[in-house]
Amino acid sequence: MGRIGFVLRERMGQVREWLDKRSPRRFRLALLACLLVGLTVIIGTEYLPTLRGFSEGKPAPRSVSADETVTVLDIAATEELKSFVGGLVEPVYTPDPGALAEATTDLVTFLQKIEQARPDILAGADLDEAMARISAAAPATASDETLRYLLTTGSRTYTMVKDQSLGALQTLYAGRITEGSLNTTLLTLRSIADALAVSTATADAVYELTAAYVRPNQTIDEEQTEVRRRAAMEQVAPVVLTVARSTLVVGASETVTDQDLLILDALGLTESRSGWKVWLGIFLLMALETLIFSQLLRRLNKTVEEFRNNMWLVLTVLLLGFTLLARLLVIEPLSAYLIPAASLGMVVT
Repeated sequence: MGRIGFVLRERMGQVREWLDKRSPRRFRLALLACLLVGLTVIIGTEYLPTLRGFSEGKPAPRSVSADETVTVLDIAATEELKSFVGGLVEPVYTPDPGALAEATTDLVTFLQKIEQARPDILAGADLDEAMARISAAAPATASDETLRYLLTTGSRTYTMVKDQSLGALQTLYAGRITEGSLNTTLLTLRSIADALAVSTATADAVYELTAAYVRPNQTIDEEQTEVRRRAAMEQVAPVVLTVARSTLVVGASETVTDQDLLILDALGLTESRSGWKVWLGIFLLMALETLIFSQLLRRLNKTVEEFRNNMWLVLTVLLLGFTLLARLLVIEPLSAYLIPAASLGMVVT
């Protein structure tokens, strides 16, 4: 520690010697220039006289009422309208080439189970037992009466039901079937079954057997649908909101929303005043404070012996330090201009 202190004292002595060798007038002017630039930069980057004190999602620092009637975008209503229009867009469909084959395979598979059970029933096997087995694999649209009819009807009628069901399936799948048109397709199937010159039981069997395998044969192209939906939403005319004069826009401590920011912007309360005129004004104000600082130190220089360059440097650093500290700890806008002025008296007394 003793060696470190010795080295520090030696270095400080060299610094003092270097400072004393500088021309007092030139050194003083250089320090004042640094002080002027430093104060301008510190204040200009933190305390510009701007009304941009509102941030979305944060409490409002003060209450604001409209000083004029303005019309702005109604964000919530516009988004709601866009969502509504987007929901009305018809999806983009692409054909599913395997839909018919899959439905036909499932229908044929179920019919094969019926055909396996029919010989036993016709030979006198227990119908209830066969019904229990078939019901477990039967589609939800097939009623018990239809299942019983398929198991007990004659071969000719059964073959007709089978052929008509497969034919109706092919007819329906030749058209476009989507989730939205599924009910319409089932109504078409009902019409096809009723148009057959057969008994009501046979027509019901054709309908119920086929209806279980009527599925959409179109798949939604999500990417193209989203493109279409966004295009439709972009065509929506924005909904506007009129804010009358003297209307309270946001109250103190209330959370600022994106809608509030639009209104404040329309009122001109979020425009930054950080143009060159403001910087020039800060520069001139700091120049005045720097001149006062220089005159005070010059008067002190006449009354204090050995007031050398190192004292000028220390006091300049102190003044910059006080201003920087105010920048970090104090948020009131005027403090940036009052702190340096108030610090003048502290650093020179």
